[in-house]
Amino acid sequence: MIKLGHATIRLVQESLIAQKVDIIVNPANTYLWMKHGISGVLKREGGDGIEREALSKGPIPLGGVVLTGSGSLPCGRIAHVAVMTQDLKVSRETVGLAVSKVLEAAEGARATSIAMPPLGVGNAAPPPEVVAAEMFGPMIEVLPEARSVRDVRICLPDEEQMQQYKDVLMGFFAG
Repeated sequence: MIKLGHATIRLVQESLIAQKVDIIVNPANTYLWMKHGISGVLKREGGDGIEREALSKGPIPLGGVVLTGSGSLPCGRIAHVAVMTQDLKVSRETVGLAVSKVLEAAEGARATSIAMPPLGVGNAAPPPEVVAAEMFGPMIEVLPEARSVRDVRICLPDEEQMQQYKDVLMGFFAG
Protein backbone atom coordinates (compact mmCIF):
# COMPACT_ATOMS: atom_id res chain seq x y z
CA MET A 1 0.00 0.00 0.00
CA ILE A 2 1.32 3.42 -0.97
CA LYS A 3 -0.17 6.71 0.21
CA LEU A 4 -0.04 9.65 -2.23
CA GLY A 5 -1.66 12.77 -0.83
CA HIS A 6 -5.12 11.68 0.30
CA ALA A 7 -5.13 8.69 -2.06
CA THR A 8 -3.89 5.15 -1.56
CA ILE A 9 -2.71 2.62 -4.15
CA ARG A 10 -3.38 -0.94 -3.03
CA LEU A 11 -2.35 -4.15 -4.75
CA VAL A 12 -4.92 -6.89 -4.13
CA GLN A 13 -5.18 -10.48 -5.23
CA GLU A 14 -8.96 -10.37 -5.51
CA SER A 15 -11.62 -10.61 -8.18
CA LEU A 16 -12.09 -7.36 -10.08
CA ILE A 17 -15.82 -7.88 -10.56
CA ALA A 18 -16.41 -8.41 -6.83
CA GLN A 19 -14.99 -5.00 -5.90
CA LYS A 20 -17.47 -2.67 -4.19
CA VAL A 21 -16.05 0.56 -5.58
CA ASP A 22 -17.35 3.59 -7.43
CA ILE A 23 -15.65 2.58 -10.70
CA ILE A 24 -14.34 -0.69 -12.12
CA VAL A 25 -11.99 -0.27 -15.09
CA ASN A 26 -12.56 -2.40 -18.18
CA PRO A 27 -9.54 -2.60 -20.52
CA ALA A 28 -11.46 -2.36 -23.79
CA ASN A 29 -10.96 -2.20 -27.53
CA THR A 30 -11.72 1.01 -29.41
CA TYR A 31 -15.11 -0.33 -30.56
CA LEU A 32 -16.09 -1.27 -26.97
CA TRP A 33 -17.18 -4.82 -27.86
CA MET A 34 -17.40 -6.98 -24.76
CA LYS A 35 -16.81 -10.51 -26.02
CA HIS A 36 -13.58 -11.75 -24.46
CA GLY A 37 -11.40 -11.49 -21.39
CA ILE A 38 -12.39 -9.09 -18.64
CA SER A 39 -14.93 -7.39 -20.90
CA GLY A 40 -16.68 -10.70 -21.49
CA VAL A 41 -16.78 -11.46 -17.76
CA LEU A 42 -18.18 -8.01 -16.96
CA LYS A 43 -20.91 -8.46 -19.57
CA ARG A 44 -21.72 -12.02 -18.48
CA GLU A 45 -21.87 -11.12 -14.77
CA GLY A 46 -23.35 -7.63 -15.06
CA GLY A 47 -25.72 -8.07 -17.99
CA ASP A 48 -25.96 -7.26 -21.70
CA GLY A 49 -27.08 -3.71 -20.95
CA ILE A 50 -23.49 -2.77 -20.08
CA GLU A 51 -22.31 -3.59 -23.60
CA ARG A 52 -25.33 -1.93 -25.24
CA GLU A 53 -24.62 1.30 -23.37
CA ALA A 54 -20.88 1.13 -24.13
CA LEU A 55 -21.49 0.49 -27.84
CA SER A 56 -23.82 3.49 -28.00
CA LYS A 57 -20.88 5.68 -26.89
CA GLY A 58 -18.25 4.27 -29.24
CA PRO A 59 -16.05 3.89 -31.04
CA ILE A 60 -13.46 5.83 -29.04
CA PRO A 61 -9.77 6.56 -29.68
CA LEU A 62 -6.95 4.67 -27.98
CA GLY A 63 -6.76 5.96 -24.43
CA GLY A 64 -10.35 7.16 -24.59
CA VAL A 65 -12.73 6.47 -21.69
CA VAL A 66 -16.49 6.15 -21.46
CA LEU A 67 -18.46 5.54 -18.29
CA THR A 68 -21.47 3.23 -18.23
CA GLY A 69 -23.75 1.74 -15.67
CA SER A 70 -22.67 -1.48 -14.00
CA GLY A 71 -25.74 -3.67 -14.42
CA SER A 72 -25.90 -6.16 -11.56
CA LEU A 73 -22.25 -5.75 -10.53
CA PRO A 74 -21.54 -4.33 -7.05
CA CYS A 75 -19.66 -1.29 -8.38
CA GLY A 76 -21.23 2.05 -9.21
CA ARG A 77 -20.00 2.40 -12.81
CA ILE A 78 -17.66 0.88 -15.34
CA ALA A 79 -14.95 2.94 -17.03
CA HIS A 80 -14.29 1.38 -20.43
CA VAL A 81 -10.82 2.52 -21.50
CA ALA A 82 -9.52 1.74 -24.98
CA VAL A 83 -6.13 0.09 -24.62
CA MET A 84 -6.23 -1.89 -27.90
CA THR A 85 -7.67 -1.87 -31.40
CA GLN A 86 -9.28 -4.89 -33.07
CA ASP A 87 -5.84 -6.52 -33.47
CA LEU A 88 -5.72 -6.79 -29.63
CA LYS A 89 -2.21 -5.31 -29.48
CA VAL A 90 -1.35 -3.10 -26.52
CA SER A 91 1.51 -0.58 -26.46
CA ARG A 92 3.24 0.73 -23.38
CA GLU A 93 2.34 4.32 -24.32
CA THR A 94 -1.33 3.46 -24.53
CA VAL A 95 -1.28 1.96 -21.02
CA GLY A 96 0.04 5.17 -19.46
CA LEU A 97 -2.40 7.32 -21.44
CA ALA A 98 -5.28 5.03 -20.45
CA VAL A 99 -4.49 5.31 -16.73
CA SER A 100 -4.26 9.10 -16.98
CA LYS A 101 -7.63 9.27 -18.74
CA VAL A 102 -9.27 6.90 -16.23
CA LEU A 103 -8.08 9.04 -13.32
CA GLU A 104 -9.34 12.16 -15.10
CA ALA A 105 -12.75 10.54 -15.71
CA ALA A 106 -12.93 9.35 -12.10
CA GLU A 107 -12.17 12.85 -10.81
CA GLY A 108 -14.79 14.28 -13.18
CA ALA A 109 -17.34 11.80 -11.84
CA ARG A 110 -16.29 12.56 -8.25
CA ALA A 111 -15.50 8.89 -7.68
CA THR A 112 -13.65 8.05 -4.49
CA SER A 113 -12.69 4.45 -5.28
CA ILE A 114 -11.44 2.67 -8.39
CA ALA A 115 -10.52 -0.95 -9.09
CA MET A 116 -8.57 -1.92 -12.18
CA PRO A 117 -6.80 -4.94 -13.57
CA PRO A 118 -3.45 -4.81 -15.36
CA LEU A 119 -4.28 -2.78 -18.49
CA GLY A 120 -2.10 -4.70 -20.91
CA VAL A 121 -2.10 -8.47 -20.86
CA GLY A 122 -1.91 -11.35 -23.28
CA ASN A 123 0.39 -12.39 -26.08
CA ALA A 124 0.39 -9.00 -27.85
CA ALA A 125 1.16 -6.96 -24.72
CA PRO A 126 4.33 -5.59 -23.14
CA PRO A 127 5.85 -7.61 -20.25
CA PRO A 128 4.07 -7.27 -16.87
CA GLU A 129 6.85 -5.15 -15.39
CA VAL A 130 6.53 -2.66 -18.25
CA VAL A 131 2.74 -2.53 -17.90
CA ALA A 132 3.10 -1.98 -14.14
CA ALA A 133 5.53 0.91 -14.64
CA GLU A 134 3.28 2.51 -17.25
CA MET A 135 0.28 2.19 -14.91
CA PHE A 136 2.01 3.52 -11.80
CA GLY A 137 3.71 6.51 -13.47
CA PRO A 138 0.48 8.48 -14.06
CA MET A 139 -0.90 7.46 -10.66
CA ILE A 140 2.16 8.79 -8.87
CA GLU A 141 1.90 12.01 -10.87
CA VAL A 142 -1.87 12.59 -10.51
CA LEU A 143 -2.98 11.11 -7.18
CA PRO A 144 -1.17 13.52 -4.82
CA GLU A 145 -3.36 16.31 -6.22
CA ALA A 146 -6.58 14.28 -6.59
CA ARG A 147 -9.64 15.89 -5.07
CA SER A 148 -12.02 12.94 -4.96
CA VAL A 149 -10.14 9.70 -5.67
CA ARG A 150 -8.96 8.16 -2.41
CA ASP A 151 -8.69 4.41 -3.09
CA VAL A 152 -7.10 2.84 -6.17
CA ARG A 153 -6.98 -0.96 -6.18
CA ILE A 154 -4.97 -2.93 -8.71
CA CYS A 155 -6.57 -6.38 -8.86
CA LEU A 156 -3.95 -8.97 -9.74
CA PRO A 157 -4.65 -12.60 -10.67
CA ASP A 158 -1.83 -14.39 -8.87
CA GLU A 159 1.10 -14.16 -6.47
CA GLU A 160 3.64 -13.86 -9.29
CA GLN A 161 2.04 -10.72 -10.73
CA MET A 162 1.44 -9.40 -7.23
CA GLN A 163 5.19 -9.57 -6.56
CA GLN A 164 6.08 -8.09 -9.97
CA TYR A 165 3.77 -5.11 -9.42
CA LYS A 166 4.94 -4.63 -5.84
CA ASP A 167 8.58 -4.58 -6.95
CA VAL A 168 7.86 -2.02 -9.66
CA LEU A 169 5.81 0.18 -7.33
CA MET A 170 8.49 0.10 -4.62
CA GLY A 171 11.10 0.93 -7.26
CA PHE A 172 9.46 4.31 -7.80
CA PHE A 173 10.21 5.17 -4.17
CA ALA A 174 13.64 3.54 -3.73
CA GLY A 175 16.51 5.82 -2.75
